[in-house]
Amino acid sequence: AAGSLVAYVLVKKLYRKFPYLILSPAILVPIVLITILLSAHVSYDAYMLDSQWIIWMLGPATVAFAIPIFEYRQIGKPLGLKEVQLMLNI
Repeated sequence: AAGSLVAYVLVKKLYRKFPYLILSPAILVPIVLITILLSAHVSYDAYMLDSQWIIWMLGPATVAFAIPIFEYRQIGKPLGLKEVQLMLNI
């Protein structure tokens, strides 16, 4: 779990300096974590046992972000944000 947070902080700093899509924390952190876990021969189950508290905290956070996005989905339509509308399935 600590590795996940460290990876996120480091990748976020990297992304701020070089804002390329592939360096986005949402893309690069899972790649880094998977690479580290595979090279260290850490099983998914062992990783998840140590990461349950992150999952426990992310559940409510995901809902907290999803509700306003859903409620304000009409704002994106007149702005011509077709990509956002497609992603949100509006």
